[in-house]
Amino acid sequence: MTEMAPPTAAKRSRPWLIVSVAALTVLVSLGIGRSLGLFLSPVSDSLGTGREVFSLAIAVQSIIFGLPLAGMVADRIGARWVIFSSALLLAGGLFLTSRMTTVPGLFLGLAILGGLALSGTGFVVTLGAVGRAIPPERQSFIFGLITASGSAGILVMAVLSQAWIGSFGWQTAMGLLAVVMVGVAGAALLLPRHEIADVDPVAAIPMMKALQRARSSRSYLLLIGGFFVCGFHVAFIGTHLPAFLEDGGLASWVAPTALGLIGLFNIGGSLAFGALGDRLRKRTLLAILYATRAVLMVAFLLVP
Repeated sequence: MTEMAPPTAAKRSRPWLIVSVAALTVLVSLGIGRSLGLFLSPVSDSLGTGREVFSLAIAVQSIIFGLPLAGMVADRIGARWVIFSSALLLAGGLFLTSRMTTVPGLFLGLAILGGLALSGTGFVVTLGAVGRAIPPERQSFIFGLITASGSAGILVMAVLSQAWIGSFGWQTAMGLLAVVMVGVAGAALLLPRHEIADVDPVAAIPMMKALQRARSSRSYLLLIGGFFVCGFHVAFIGTHLPAFLEDGGLASWVAPTALGLIGLFNIGGSLAFGALGDRLRKRTLLAILYATRAVLMVAFLLVP
């Protein structure tokens, strides 16, 4: 009889190495994704199109990003190869976009390849890998740490992107972002090979059956409803705030600074709520979060 692999394979790996790679992956990929609004005006001017074309490409990217494909694949072959291949795919998409001269090229590189790649380097896959390596009593804080790294990425990558756009032009700037993603792909190879060995038997449930179960869960529906609102806010601000500030006659450094400040304060919020999640009821914390966000969004619209 063949001996089965022990269910604690991932936990025997160095957990902080997994956390570090996950944090780096989210920092760079999410930072790039949330900084693409800085490219809206220069790309639109280069193509000679209205801004709605670039905006639509980002919208398509967001839809593809939201598909559960990467999570399904990671459940079967492990996070290591999904993150590695997705990082290379994002690098390829960014490089292709930097060389394109047509609208179809923009959609292929930024929307399709970018959307597929970001889904594989985002929270679903990285937090899944981290969750298998960290004990349950520490997961909320560590998940907050990973989320905070994504916020730090907005701060870092927004500043870098604008600096590169201003110094070298948007094509070279996007090419440099592609090079950075190749480095992330290399870091992904440090993840354990057999982390898939400790997947919970629930993960073996067919996808359609799992979706049917989720659809009947009130908590799940409320949670994804909250994520929908959250994603709309973040994508809308990240895509259109830079051009809005530019149209207002503000200096070019204001947009990346504004995005960076959003990321900076999000770091503190992610760490604080991650730590509180280990001590307080999570639904209470979520209610506080979304209520606060609603107040701030209304204030943003009303304040001159």
